[in-house]
Amino acid sequence: MRVDLNDECKLVEESFARLFQAESTPDRLRAAEAGATGISGHDAALWSALAAAGAPTMRSDGMSLLDAVIVAELAGRHLASVPLVETIAAARILGEIDQPETRSWLERTRAGDAVVCAALAPATAEPALVAGGAVADAVIARDGDTLYLVTDACVGSPPNMGNTAYGYWTLDGSLGTRMAL
Repeated sequence: MRVDLNDECKLVEESFARLFQAESTPDRLRAAEAGATGISGHDAALWSALAAAGAPTMRSDGMSLLDAVIVAELAGRHLASVPLVETIAAARILGEIDQPETRSWLERTRAGDAVVCAALAPATAEPALVAGGAVADAVIARDGDTLYLVTDACVGSPPNMGNTAYGYWTLDGSLGTRMAL
Protein backbone atom coordinates (compact mmCIF):
# COMPACT_ATOMS: atom_id res chain seq x y z
CA MET A 1 0.00 0.00 0.00
CA ARG A 2 1.37 3.39 -0.95
CA VAL A 3 0.70 6.30 1.36
CA ASP A 4 1.19 9.81 0.04
CA LEU A 5 2.00 12.39 2.66
CA ASN A 6 -0.01 15.58 2.79
CA ASP A 7 1.80 18.92 2.66
CA GLU A 8 1.92 19.23 6.45
CA CYS A 9 3.54 15.80 6.84
CA LYS A 10 5.99 16.58 4.04
CA LEU A 11 7.03 19.70 5.93
CA VAL A 12 7.60 17.64 9.10
CA GLU A 13 9.61 15.12 7.09
CA GLU A 14 11.75 17.77 5.38
CA SER A 15 12.39 19.72 8.58
CA PHE A 16 13.45 16.72 10.64
CA ALA A 17 15.45 15.21 7.77
CA ARG A 18 17.53 18.41 7.72
CA LEU A 19 17.88 18.33 11.52
CA PHE A 20 19.06 14.71 11.61
CA GLN A 21 21.36 15.21 8.64
CA ALA A 22 23.05 18.12 10.42
CA GLU A 23 22.99 16.80 14.00
CA SER A 24 23.26 13.00 13.73
CA THR A 25 26.39 12.62 11.66
CA PRO A 26 28.62 9.54 11.59
CA ASP A 27 31.26 11.37 13.65
CA ARG A 28 28.70 12.35 16.28
CA LEU A 29 27.34 8.82 16.33
CA ARG A 30 30.82 7.38 16.92
CA ALA A 31 31.48 9.94 19.66
CA ALA A 32 28.20 9.11 21.41
CA GLU A 33 28.86 5.39 21.07
CA ALA A 34 32.30 5.84 22.65
CA GLY A 35 30.85 7.89 25.49
CA ALA A 36 32.83 10.96 24.42
CA THR A 37 29.77 13.17 24.94
CA GLY A 38 28.91 11.92 28.43
CA ILE A 39 26.89 8.75 28.85
CA SER A 40 27.65 6.08 26.28
CA GLY A 41 24.99 5.95 23.59
CA HIS A 42 23.62 9.45 24.14
CA ASP A 43 24.25 12.64 22.18
CA ALA A 44 23.20 15.51 24.47
CA ALA A 45 23.58 18.11 21.72
CA LEU A 46 21.26 16.14 19.44
CA TRP A 47 18.78 15.85 22.32
CA SER A 48 18.85 19.64 22.76
CA ALA A 49 18.28 20.20 19.04
CA LEU A 50 15.36 17.77 19.01
CA ALA A 51 13.83 19.42 22.09
CA ALA A 52 14.16 22.84 20.43
CA ALA A 53 12.28 21.41 17.44
CA GLY A 54 9.55 20.00 19.71
CA ALA A 55 10.18 16.34 18.95
CA PRO A 56 10.16 14.74 22.43
CA THR A 57 6.71 16.11 23.27
CA MET A 58 5.25 16.21 19.78
CA ARG A 59 2.37 13.82 20.56
CA SER A 60 1.39 15.61 23.75
CA ASP A 61 1.61 18.93 21.87
CA GLY A 62 -1.02 17.91 19.32
CA MET A 63 1.03 16.53 16.46
CA SER A 64 -0.33 13.41 14.80
CA LEU A 65 0.75 9.83 15.23
CA LEU A 66 1.80 9.89 11.57
CA ASP A 67 4.09 12.86 12.32
CA ALA A 68 5.65 10.87 15.17
CA VAL A 69 6.12 7.85 12.89
CA ILE A 70 7.81 10.03 10.28
CA VAL A 71 10.21 11.47 12.89
CA ALA A 72 10.85 8.02 14.38
CA GLU A 73 11.68 6.62 10.94
CA LEU A 74 14.12 9.46 10.32
CA ALA A 75 15.70 8.95 13.75
CA GLY A 76 16.22 5.30 12.88
CA ARG A 77 17.55 6.09 9.43
CA HIS A 78 20.15 8.42 10.99
CA LEU A 79 20.88 6.11 13.96
CA ALA A 80 20.04 8.94 16.36
CA SER A 81 21.80 8.42 19.69
CA VAL A 82 18.91 9.60 21.85
CA PRO A 83 15.86 7.90 23.42
CA LEU A 84 13.43 9.77 21.17
CA VAL A 85 10.70 7.19 20.58
CA GLU A 86 10.78 6.19 24.25
CA THR A 87 10.33 9.80 25.31
CA ILE A 88 7.63 10.58 22.74
CA ALA A 89 5.58 7.71 24.20
CA ALA A 90 6.25 8.69 27.81
CA ALA A 91 5.51 12.37 27.16
CA ARG A 92 2.18 11.40 25.61
CA ILE A 93 1.30 9.55 28.82
CA LEU A 94 2.38 12.54 30.93
CA GLY A 95 0.26 14.83 28.78
CA GLU A 96 -2.84 12.72 29.43
CA ILE A 97 -2.52 12.90 33.23
CA ASP A 98 -3.51 16.22 34.73
CA GLN A 99 -1.39 16.42 37.86
CA PRO A 100 1.07 19.15 38.89
CA GLU A 101 3.95 16.67 38.98
CA THR A 102 3.24 15.26 35.51
CA ARG A 103 2.84 18.77 34.07
CA SER A 104 6.21 19.69 35.59
CA TRP A 105 7.92 16.65 34.07
CA LEU A 106 6.28 17.35 30.71
CA GLU A 107 7.53 20.95 30.76
CA ARG A 108 11.05 19.83 31.68
CA THR A 109 10.94 17.30 28.83
CA ARG A 110 9.62 19.94 26.41
CA ALA A 111 12.53 22.24 27.37
CA GLY A 112 15.06 19.45 26.83
CA ASP A 113 15.98 19.47 30.52
CA ALA A 114 14.66 15.97 31.24
CA VAL A 115 14.41 12.57 29.60
CA VAL A 116 11.41 10.47 30.58
CA CYS A 117 11.07 6.92 29.28
CA ALA A 118 8.49 4.19 29.68
CA ALA A 119 9.28 0.74 31.03
CA LEU A 120 7.86 -2.00 28.84
CA ALA A 121 7.88 -4.65 31.57
CA PRO A 122 5.70 -4.36 34.68
CA ALA A 123 7.37 -3.38 37.93
CA THR A 124 8.80 -6.27 39.92
CA ALA A 125 11.38 -6.62 42.66
CA GLU A 126 14.03 -7.29 40.01
CA PRO A 127 15.54 -4.33 38.13
CA ALA A 128 14.00 -3.89 34.68
CA LEU A 129 15.93 -3.10 31.53
CA VAL A 130 14.61 0.24 30.22
CA ALA A 131 15.41 1.54 26.74
CA GLY A 132 16.93 4.97 27.27
CA GLY A 133 17.15 4.25 30.99
CA ALA A 134 20.84 5.15 31.28
CA VAL A 135 20.01 8.78 30.49
CA ALA A 136 16.44 8.91 31.81
CA ASP A 137 15.62 11.25 34.66
CA ALA A 138 12.35 9.42 35.23
CA VAL A 139 10.60 6.27 34.06
CA ILE A 140 6.90 5.57 33.79
CA ALA A 141 6.18 2.04 34.98
CA ARG A 142 3.09 -0.10 35.47
CA ASP A 143 2.46 -2.09 38.61
CA GLY A 144 -0.87 -3.91 38.41
CA ASP A 145 -3.46 -1.40 37.22
CA THR A 146 -1.49 1.65 38.38
CA LEU A 147 1.04 3.77 36.53
CA TYR A 148 3.95 5.21 38.51
CA LEU A 149 6.53 7.86 37.82
CA VAL A 150 9.84 6.56 39.17
CA THR A 151 12.91 8.72 39.72
CA ASP A 152 16.42 8.13 41.06
CA ALA A 153 16.25 4.37 40.63
CA CYS A 154 18.72 3.55 37.84
CA VAL A 155 21.05 0.86 39.15
CA GLY A 156 23.35 0.44 36.16
CA SER A 157 23.76 0.17 32.45
CA PRO A 158 24.63 -3.11 30.74
CA PRO A 159 27.35 -3.33 28.13
CA ASN A 160 25.87 -3.93 24.69
CA MET A 161 27.10 -4.10 21.11
CA GLY A 162 25.77 -0.72 20.05
CA ASN A 163 26.55 1.04 23.32
CA THR A 164 22.95 2.18 23.44
CA ALA A 165 21.74 3.93 26.57
CA TYR A 166 19.90 1.02 28.18
CA GLY A 167 19.63 1.17 31.95
CA TYR A 168 18.43 -1.10 34.71
CA TRP A 169 15.77 0.55 36.88
CA THR A 170 14.31 -0.61 40.16
CA LEU A 171 10.63 0.13 39.60
CA ASP A 172 8.97 -1.37 42.68
CA GLY A 173 9.59 1.65 44.93
CA SER A 174 12.40 0.09 46.96
CA LEU A 175 14.85 2.64 45.52
CA GLY A 176 14.37 6.26 44.56
CA THR A 177 10.95 7.88 44.48
CA ARG A 178 7.77 6.29 43.10
CA MET A 179 4.64 8.42 42.62
CA ALA A 180 1.27 7.01 41.56
CA LEU A 181 -0.17 8.71 38.49
